[in-house]
Amino acid sequence: MPRLPGAGSLKLLSSVTSSLRPTTTTTLIATCSLSTTQVQHQATSWVREKLWRGKTPGTEDPYTESPLPRVEEVAAETAKFERPPRRERIPLPIRKSRLTVPPRRTEAATEAAAAESDPSYVPAEDGQGLEEIDTLANWWDRPGHWGEESKFKGFAGRTIITKNAVIEASLARAFIEAFSLQQTGHFNEWLAKPWNPGGRADLKRILKTSLDTFGESQSIAMASEISAATRDQAGKEASVLTEKEAQAAIKRWGSSWKRFAVGDKMKFALRKRFFQLTGILVPDAKLESVNTMNDFCKVVTRPEKPKRLATELRERGDLSKLPNVTIHSRRVGLITRETAVGRWKVIQEELRKREPAVPGPNVKSLEKMESPHTALAYSQWDALNRVRSSRRPVVVDGQSLSVADVAAVCGYGARAVLTDDSGVLAGVKRSVTVLDHHLQHGKTVYGVNTGFGNSADVRTADLVRLQSSLVQFLNVGILIPSDKGQDVDGANLPSHAMPEAIVRGMLLVRCNSLMRGHSGVRLGVVRAMMALLEAGVTPVVPLRGSISACGDLPSLSYIAGTLEGNPDIYVRMRAGGSSTVVTADEALRLIGLEPLQLQNKETIGIVNGTAGSAAAACVAVHEAHRLALLTQMLTATATEALLGSSESFSPFISLCRPHIGQREAAANMTAFLFGSSLVSAHAPKETKLAQDRYALRTAPQWIGPLLENLILADEQVRTELNSTTDNPVINSDTQTIHHGGNFQAAAVTSAMEKVSSSMQLLGRLMFAQYSELLDSSANKHLPPNLAVDEPSTSFTMKGAEISMAAYMSELAYIAHPVSTHVQSAEMNNQSVNSLALIAARVALEAIEVLSHMAATLLQALCQALDLRCLQMEFEEAAEKAVRALLPECLATTNCIDAIHTEVWPKLLWGWRSRCRMDNAERGPAAAREASSALIQALGRHRQALAGESAQDVLDAVERFCAAVGRKLSDTYARKRVSFLDKPTTPAYLGAGSRLLYGFVREKLGIPMHRGLVDHPTVARGRRCKTLGNLASDIYVSLRDGRLYEEMMKAVVVAAGEENLATMTIDLTVD
Repeated sequence: MPRLPGAGSLKLLSSVTSSLRPTTTTTLIATCSLSTTQVQHQATSWVREKLWRGKTPGTEDPYTESPLPRVEEVAAETAKFERPPRRERIPLPIRKSRLTVPPRRTEAATEAAAAESDPSYVPAEDGQGLEEIDTLANWWDRPGHWGEESKFKGFAGRTIITKNAVIEASLARAFIEAFSLQQTGHFNEWLAKPWNPGGRADLKRILKTSLDTFGESQSIAMASEISAATRDQAGKEASVLTEKEAQAAIKRWGSSWKRFAVGDKMKFALRKRFFQLTGILVPDAKLESVNTMNDFCKVVTRPEKPKRLATELRERGDLSKLPNVTIHSRRVGLITRETAVGRWKVIQEELRKREPAVPGPNVKSLEKMESPHTALAYSQWDALNRVRSSRRPVVVDGQSLSVADVAAVCGYGARAVLTDDSGVLAGVKRSVTVLDHHLQHGKTVYGVNTGFGNSADVRTADLVRLQSSLVQFLNVGILIPSDKGQDVDGANLPSHAMPEAIVRGMLLVRCNSLMRGHSGVRLGVVRAMMALLEAGVTPVVPLRGSISACGDLPSLSYIAGTLEGNPDIYVRMRAGGSSTVVTADEALRLIGLEPLQLQNKETIGIVNGTAGSAAAACVAVHEAHRLALLTQMLTATATEALLGSSESFSPFISLCRPHIGQREAAANMTAFLFGSSLVSAHAPKETKLAQDRYALRTAPQWIGPLLENLILADEQVRTELNSTTDNPVINSDTQTIHHGGNFQAAAVTSAMEKVSSSMQLLGRLMFAQYSELLDSSANKHLPPNLAVDEPSTSFTMKGAEISMAAYMSELAYIAHPVSTHVQSAEMNNQSVNSLALIAARVALEAIEVLSHMAATLLQALCQALDLRCLQMEFEEAAEKAVRALLPECLATTNCIDAIHTEVWPKLLWGWRSRCRMDNAERGPAAAREASSALIQALGRHRQALAGESAQDVLDAVERFCAAVGRKLSDTYARKRVSFLDKPTTPAYLGAGSRLLYGFVREKLGIPMHRGLVDHPTVARGRRCKTLGNLASDIYVSLRDGRLYEEMMKAVVVAAGEENLATMTIDLTVD
């Protein structure tokens, strides 16, 4: 309600109303009634308080005699307005007042009305006292209200601020002023007073304030200036911040002021002052959710209006730098999906539809593009490289551990340190305090003063002894003497210990979980575990024995046994490049760590979790991402080796079936093929196979769903890394303990089975491509078995194909789901269990087998690319040689070009189709195949041998067969020798295969295989390796990450702007 000057008059009050009734109009409807109940009396008192603000009700106020009128008077007054019987529907007597309340604006009484109701009324000369806080937008321009010529002044400015920077700075200014007044005790005094708009000097004074150190001394000093400024309003005009000033102030102030909590009074003051400074009124409903200045800031700032696409393109300059690229402000050409034109996604799709093929997403902005899996694989590779190169330790804080962090600690020996965040450390300590409080009050806590599992119905007061008992019955895994560093006869048995890298990851993940502050484990215990990791002390943990039901109990119990200094627990100690196995007590002594007496919930806090499964899953999903990306690159390379078509990866095909994974795989393979001379943009138009076979043509549809599976698996593993996975869990905020099942690692099982099945499907695709590569009836005339020498005595890759079949069979067997084999355990208490650690181990085995297949396929692809390029160069040289030989064979120069044009295709077909023959036989056979074509050509071009007899023609054909046959064989032999000495393959390859080929041939030093002469016992004067050892070199580079380094370079190169084809692009701009 507005405060009305002179509203203390009884006549004016009577003319207004005695009570209020809600109405939808702007006119205030009133009926005369008296308070009859306590509730009605309170409502009436509230109305009177608003109407009589700052004044005492006069003697004529009908409510001053008694707060609760006598019953007789109430009954008499009420009877006047009793509603008649419902059927008559007689309207109630209602009197309308002259007071109107327009919505969301301040209403002033007219001078005539005020003078009539109160003779002592004197018109006000300014707006002081009109403190209704509401918007005044367009108020001055409405008829009958204040105009510019009026002497009344509005409360807020006429301009509403829209710039976010100015809005935030104005809110900070309001906070400075209100906080200063609050600190000096003048806050309540000025809550109801109109705030001085403030001049330029006041604004500059506030802008110089440092809010990072804003305290009581500054508040007092500023409050005195604010008070003085408020008393003197003459000549002061509100100064509005410029956007530049606001941005500078925000940068100087930082964000610390946003953490201040605000109560109701402060919110009222801020709302009032902020409205005065900006013209923006914050609704009450939004203020209810405001608890801090940061909340207030979020309420008042508004999302920036998106830029027009033309402006965005000009600012970014991504496309305008390219040759012949034009950015149009309106539609020039038809683009599909008209409703979404102008968006980056549609522009990207349009680029991909253009011929020649253009690369896929730019790695520098992968997350903004439609390549989620590539972005994920690249980001993990980049994060891993940054950790390795900077030697930056991984920080364990319970909430930020990533897959790349675990991979760095597991496989690359990266350091890890506990966070120094006081909040995180305090949370760990609070959980211990809450647990102690529960135990002191005699409450039952599972695993702390009860038995375990199905024996949880027993109780004990010997808490320390109970924790030792837990370690005892869990140290049950089987290890052989060689795992313990003992030289015995059983050393020929395979290791029964978990890989050291996985155990390091297990230590890291468990520490991260304990740092979340839900487990009741002392900081000293966590620091001791981190000390083991730092010192290179890794417990020897049995490989088998965990069902991942109540966590990986047996596996993690060996960490607890190591902390206890158990002399029958063994650990590996790594110093430099060597590793020794010692007992746990000896290891603790060597690193200066005292054995721990685990207390209360500390043993169960260590063993009851999914750290073993999560650590193994991290390694698995990290490797799976890289293999999935490598498979796409190998598929692109196979497309080149088999002279396939890039049409299979056309964006239009994926737009017709717009699965994200399929689109990404097609885009990536298109990118890897950019610049290739071996692929065609369309299916062949000759009488050949009209399209590529399934292993190439349906690769995007095959790989795409697997990419989506791996993205989901990665998300599940990342969530698991930063989760509390033991039981019970402690809420230190509410001081409660909850018994649940976070130890059930089914999420990890789900992720690992996705990985295993994805590896099997990728392997099946590789196997199909390998089979097609070696089949001379399907590989477009490559030599059988990819042998460069004579096929009658050399069978280069035949044995590798047999191995590929073995790998594929094993992989298919391994990839069967593990979760279908759950068995009930522990007296039927663990009736369902996740088998997550087993699933992770199976996934790692699948990755290992698939890595064998990838290395073998890459070896064969490099050989096939060499043979394909040798074939192309031979055919070019042979065509010229045959053309030069024709006049000699036919003893004429007439129509030679026409005859050559007809004969050469048949001769080339004869050569290609006889790839199973040795070179000496192959040329003459091809020439004989072409003899019929020569005879037909001579028949059509009789003038070539005009005057010659039939016998002369037959002699010419004989000379042709003999000379051309020898020429073909000789040309191939010479070209083969020169090519083996200096291959020219890289010049023919696309962006992806060029880097892979270069890595194998140059960095690994694996040359093109020469056939039988490269067998170590046959080679003379040369050191040669077996085919298996050559494949092993590729496999090792794949497993240690060197191959992936090159692969990521290929991703970057293939996605770079420099590879975009010259084109003109018509874009529609919003």
